Parts: sequence; C-alpha cells; structure tokens
Amino acid sequence: MQIDYSLTDKGLPSEKWIKDGFDQYIEFITHDHAKNNYEISGITAQGLTYFSMSLDNTVKIDLPSGKFIKVVSPVAFVAHKLLTYTRRLTNQKMIKDLYYVCYVANNVYDSRDDLVNELNTLDMHDKWRKTMKKISN
Repeated sequence: MQIDYSLTDKGLPSEKWIKDGFDQYIEFITHDHAKNNYEISGITAQGLTYFSMSLDNTVKIDLPSGKFIKVVSPVAFVAHKLLTYTRRLTNQKMIKDLYYVCYVANNVYDSRDDLVNELNTLDMHDKWRKTMKKISN
C-alpha cells in the first residue's frame, strides 16, 4: 500500500490511499472551535467548529451482517447546518446548507414542531443554543 499525503482537488486535508489500483480519499476531521489543522505523524486533521455535537448525538444502524455503524443523528445534522450556514463565504454554500436542512426536515420529521422540539432538547453547548435562537429570529 502506498500513502500519498496530499490535498484533494478541493484543498481539504486528506489521505490518499492507493490499494490494489483503487483510489480512496479519506478526510480526517476533529473538533476545534478555531478551525485549525493538526498534523500527527504525517496525518492532517481539519478542525471543524461544532463537530463535537455530531459526535455526541448519533444514531446506531444495525447492518444485515450483524455489525452496526453510528451516524450523526438527523437533528444534530440539522443543528450543525443551521449553525454554520451563516458563516459560509459563498452564497452557494449557504444555500446548500439550507437545502440540507429543508431536505431532512421534510423527509425525517412529521412536522416542523417535531423538529423544533427535538432541536430544543439536543445536547449542545449553551452558547451554540443562543446562536441558534438568534438565527431563527
């Protein structure tokens, strides 16, 4: 296996693993309010604001093989997108974040009230909750 420590075409820190002729890109991310990048043993991890909320709020999915995976809960995903969309540098990324919010809201929740109730009980820092309330007003 050959490892190429390089950036993807989008400029995000990643690993390029080449195995058996197939390219796989893996992005390493970590929680960081300052959005710093960290390098550990030649591996770069991009710090993302609000990432801990995604780690703290997961849903377990059982696979047919008997194994399971954990993914970010829909409500944590929505909260993350609501908190970050105002910080985006381009309108295109802002609109994309809001599209994801609408998509999850329409396809996961029976009503807007269900989503709002779940957002109100989501495990997140008080500062983030205040930011979310400012955004929604």
